[in-house]
Amino acid sequence: MTDKKTLRRQCLAERDDIPEETKAEIEKAIHAKLFELKEYRDASLILTYVSAGSETGTEAIITDALGRGKKVAVPYIENGEMSFRFINSLSDLAEGKYGIPTSKLDEEASDFSSCLCVTPALCADVSLYRLGYGGGYYDRFFEKQKDIFRAVLCPEALVSESIPHEAHDIPAHCIITESKIRRCY
Repeated sequence: MTDKKTLRRQCLAERDDIPEETKAEIEKAIHAKLFELKEYRDASLILTYVSAGSETGTEAIITDALGRGKKVAVPYIENGEMSFRFINSLSDLAEGKYGIPTSKLDEEASDFSSCLCVTPALCADVSLYRLGYGGGYYDRFFEKQKDIFRAVLCPEALVSESIPHEAHDIPAHCIITESKIRRCY
């Protein structure tokens, strides 16, 4: 099996090679599946990464969630730990650590009782494990917040039978691709 570092490079290159028109079609299909998800509809709080580069876009998710009256919070990295800070609109975003957009507001989310987290991935597998960028931020966050529903967005071409994972890696509750939703139940 390929090691995580090599797999990250391969998946990023493959994702970067998806033509823009195809990427837009994939995103639209993934978003439609997310918006139909009961856990998304029922959540009062959406935690979501802010997409950059060739990641599955999240601007439409943020706009949809805010339009439905949901609270939205995005990752904020400080002292090696990730928390989530609220935004009220896309204009509340500013460049953060690693050049990744984050909230310029100070209010942190702390009540995760009715929450769905849109989680980034370079690739995923059919056992609902994801491969992130290697910082471990999401796994450490989910270790503390075990009840948050975890939804990974990933093009179908980047879902494989198995990817390397370790004991500290926390699987998603579902992987949403343009063609299907894979669930843990």
